[in-house]
Amino acid sequence: MTDIASILSAIKNTPVLVIGDVMLDRFVYGEVDRISPEGPIPVLNITREEEMIGGAGNVVSNLCALGAKPFLFAVLGHDDTAKRIIQIAKNCGADPSGIIHDSSRPTTIKTRFIARQQQLLRTDFEKIDTISKETEEALFENILKNLDRAKAVILSDYGKGVLTQSLIKRVIAAAQKNKTPVLVDPKGSDYTVYRNADIITPNRKELAQAARTVGFRGIG
Repeated sequence: MTDIASILSAIKNTPVLVIGDVMLDRFVYGEVDRISPEGPIPVLNITREEEMIGGAGNVVSNLCALGAKPFLFAVLGHDDTAKRIIQIAKNCGADPSGIIHDSSRPTTIKTRFIARQQQLLRTDFEKIDTISKETEEALFENILKNLDRAKAVILSDYGKGVLTQSLIKRVIAAAQKNKTPVLVDPKGSDYTVYRNADIITPNRKELAQAARTVGFRGIG
């Protein structure tokens, strides 16, 4: 059996392109000791807050922790949230220079309110429309400029509009031509869009959903 040290040694400083939907995950912690007089809802007395990058950003954080060198490609807004995501990515050792900014799309924020390990509420601030053709083209050009340096490409699809069908197909085709393996964290039930990817990693629920889809033919 290959030992963990050997695996980590092989991964260390490996350049990996991570492409997909990135968001800011906020965790607001506090204590609840009363009900609001304005309505039957708990009052959360906030004690601390934490922020991390989620979605494809979580993949980036994990790669950084393993010692790899991730390059992040995503679409964020022109806002302070985008700035915080970029700084977090830089702090963990990732290269976020492939990010495209689109003023028509606010950066996604998911905020969780937690009291004594119990999540009380989650709020999502996002726009999940498909990115424009112009934005897709700019993102794809950034990817092509960096593809030669990559040892692998990861498509992290959260269904937020960045990984369009055409972008997915173009990236996979370009990676194939470059003989770069493509790994996919999928979304939805139609996996034919990921055809010719090397590895697809659905969780149990996602795989069951895809298998139940009428006319499911695999990705062959």
